[in-house]
Amino acid sequence: MLYIIYPDVDIWNYMFDGFNIDKPVTAVPLNRNCNKIQLLFRKMFQTLRSDIHLLFGKDMCNGLRKLTDKDSLLICDYTDLCLIKTISANINPSVRKSLWLWNLVRDYKDFEKRQLVIEQCGFKIYTFDQVDAQKYNLNWLSQFLKYPKIDTNASISSDFYFLGFEKNRKHIIENLRKQLKQYDLDFRIIHDSKEMISYFENMNNISKTRCLVEIVQDGQTGLTLRALEAMFLHKKLLTNNRRINEFEFYNSNNIFIYGIDDLVHMDEFMSTPFQTMSEDVCYKYTIDCWVNNFF
Repeated sequence: MLYIIYPDVDIWNYMFDGFNIDKPVTAVPLNRNCNKIQLLFRKMFQTLRSDIHLLFGKDMCNGLRKLTDKDSLLICDYTDLCLIKTISANINPSVRKSLWLWNLVRDYKDFEKRQLVIEQCGFKIYTFDQVDAQKYNLNWLSQFLKYPKIDTNASISSDFYFLGFEKNRKHIIENLRKQLKQYDLDFRIIHDSKEMISYFENMNNISKTRCLVEIVQDGQTGLTLRALEAMFLHKKLLTNNRRINEFEFYNSNNIFIYGIDDLVHMDEFMSTPFQTMSEDVCYKYTIDCWVNNFF
């Protein structure tokens, strides 16, 4: 069995709501059954070799302690050393342990210290970004997505749709506004968590646009969800990821690389029909394919 611990947010809940594979998977959100006192203990202590329920709650503790040498554990997007060390100290040492990073490494000195401890605890570390994998000697696995469910008959209300935090991308966003002013733009810049929308709402917005806009952070080469949403939902993609043409699903009819492709050809790009990818190519980027790497 594969036991997965993941952040309790709607995108992860959507991703891990059932798998279409023939192997047993249990996916549990980290904080759902923990009260404020348990969360305080998690912040206060580096490791708790006993009373593990103080950190994770009774149900999760029971699940972790039942893992055997035939089982695997995957922690998604957490580098909390208290969590890592406590779990390692309380589960069967023969359990295969993996950690998946869904964000870029920004503070290398801090990460280097964490990486040493995490690997000493027996975890194999994976990242979605090829450059980070090379820089920090991590294992690379591409971004993944669960097949989105949207209204395929929704009426189109925008030509380009962007949703995301500013993250030092304001100048690119504003340049795009000016360069694409003749089109109908739906650009939604998030400044704090109060402005967040649910993944369901985001999917609804995607269903109503012709082209998704992906603006990766400086130094990022790993795929974002936008690229996969575009491929699965047959939407055009405008991206500044200059290495996206290295992926097998790249097709110049479907993907416009900002900073490489000439904007004078945007009308032609937008009017060219989307060319669907084969099921074999799409499957490689699904969560069902991705999760098989951790058994």
